[in-house]
Amino acid sequence: MRKLFLFLVFAVCCSVANGQGKAPELKPDTPFAFSLIKDTSREFQFDLKKGDYVEFEWKNQLDGYWIETALLSPGGKDVLFGDGSSLIIPASGAYKFKVTLKGPADAAPDKPQKLSLTYKNVLKIPANTVVSETRKINGYDVKIVVPKNSEEGGDSFVLIERGGKPEALLKADSFGSSGFSFAGKGEGGAESGAVFAKSNDITGDGTPDVGIEYFSGGAHCCFEFYVFELGKEVIQVPPIYGRDNPISAAKANPKGGLILETGDSTFAYWNVPFAGSPLQSVTLEFREGSFRASPSLMKRPAPATAELQKLAAEAKAKISNAAYTGDSFAGITDGDGYIFEDAFWGTMLDLIYTGHNDLAWKYFDMVWPATKPGKETFKNDFRTRLEESPYWDDIKPANW
Repeated sequence: MRKLFLFLVFAVCCSVANGQGKAPELKPDTPFAFSLIKDTSREFQFDLKKGDYVEFEWKNQLDGYWIETALLSPGGKDVLFGDGSSLIIPASGAYKFKVTLKGPADAAPDKPQKLSLTYKNVLKIPANTVVSETRKINGYDVKIVVPKNSEEGGDSFVLIERGGKPEALLKADSFGSSGFSFAGKGEGGAESGAVFAKSNDITGDGTPDVGIEYFSGGAHCCFEFYVFELGKEVIQVPPIYGRDNPISAAKANPKGGLILETGDSTFAYWNVPFAGSPLQSVTLEFREGSFRASPSLMKRPAPATAELQKLAAEAKAKISNAAYTGDSFAGITDGDGYIFEDAFWGTMLDLIYTGHNDLAWKYFDMVWPATKPGKETFKNDFRTRLEESPYWDDIKPANW
């Protein structure tokens, strides 16, 4: 599922005609109006063929609510990744487009929200674009299509074709330096680029593939990484969403493929400004069909007791005795600045992510001032936040 915020207007231009996906209530290029109340859903049925193009465009400006969508394959798998709203269908069958209205906890649970959905079934590459780079891989042509004027920006695409027929695509906005690039040519750095350049099989499963980086632009966000397996069929691997962190190639994996590195932004803006937020390093390897955090590759020797005590003393000296209340910006007082001057929990994350959960909580007890209220509240908030990490299922300690 993904969130498509309703205050955004998805303006979509499309090319290359495909088959007519049909839904009982949706006609191509015809807005369909309906209403939902919070936490309710509506489904639309499609009989689609391999190679058909589908795109969903929303034209709503509702503040405070958002929609979660999924395009479910005949097997029940969501085939739209991230904030994607368009797709070239990978296999024929009956598909369902599911729309769910979500809202904050205090949103009215029974107030209908008006939605307007337009279904498109023809892909059109805008005339004001150019192919910036092409690679031929295992019989496929992989093209990166960008706006002619990067400063004006617009839609950009990754188009994968075989024999002139589209097999898969990505679509996103680009402006200036933002947009798509082949793996190793984005924000990961020269060393990462050299590692990517030596491999035509990022996953290590024996099938040639192509890696695509995407940068949304902005001060520090957002980075995404896509891999398409280019065998007899095109198979898209679940993307890596680095958020504030580029995704880079660290080295070849002895098991095959590449070991990737990124950061975990789960604690971005949590109790301290972004500049002071710990973005924990994460090492990824391909297994069970996706890139997953690898506890064995992230394991590090435990720090000496004296070193941990020194870090705890330095952190404790910077913590005020003001109560931690668990507020959304817990730490901002009425003029005294932040309760937490530094994110001492960055050391806790380092210890947990490198295999030393017990030491993380010993360090926490060393740091927290005995006279500062809210210790258990902070502890519970920290745990809750950490469990929101997209990597937590892989790195969660057995003694958590």
